[in-house]
Amino acid sequence: MLEDTMIIYIQIIICLSMLKEKISGFLKLIRIEICIFGTIGFFVSGVLAEDLIGFQIEYLIGFLIIFLSEAGAFAINDYIDFEVDLNNNRSDRPLVLGLISRKTALITAIIILIIDLLLLLLLKPFASLVGLISVPLFYIYSLGLKKRLLIKNILIAYSYTGTILFGSIVSDSVLEPIIIYFAFMGFIIGLGSEIMFDMADVKGDKQLGINTI
Repeated sequence: MLEDTMIIYIQIIICLSMLKEKISGFLKLIRIEICIFGTIGFFVSGVLAEDLIGFQIEYLIGFLIIFLSEAGAFAINDYIDFEVDLNNNRSDRPLVLGLISRKTALITAIIILIIDLLLLLLLKPFASLVGLISVPLFYIYSLGLKKRLLIKNILIAYSYTGTILFGSIVSDSVLEPIIIYFAFMGFIIGLGSEIMFDMADVKGDKQLGINTI
């Protein structure tokens, strides 16, 4: 009886350990800390534009759209970039570590994209249109645009700018001058940062025909 109980406890511990590993791998796949950080500009923009005053359902939906769009982009990027990450010895990638399968990453990206597009339909026409153009663009980026010189860097820089712009138009279609200024600054800083980050991946990228810089 005691032995059976011990076996059950051991099995429970093993299951919990495996579950913890899977959850950890999933959170690494979607880069949850970056997804959360990426929504800050959205809310700050809403406050600066004086559009965000108290709780507004548009901003809750906008938060979910930005969070999920970033999560989905990271998931599809890891799926596509599996061989690149192997060549670059990216031990921080869950697919390389075997924590998440490529199939799981692909399914995650597809489900997130569908949810994102449905959420966008709940917003006002202008914000919805901008989102419907922007969100799929980052999936297309991973599928081929990232192999084009500087285009990948420009698109990533746009993602910094996009969250700021989105915070201003989610409740109306007016872009205030201060929002345009911060969006421009975000684009310049983002572009410079991405070019710097790509320097670490040049060797592995060239082996797979990707021109990073």
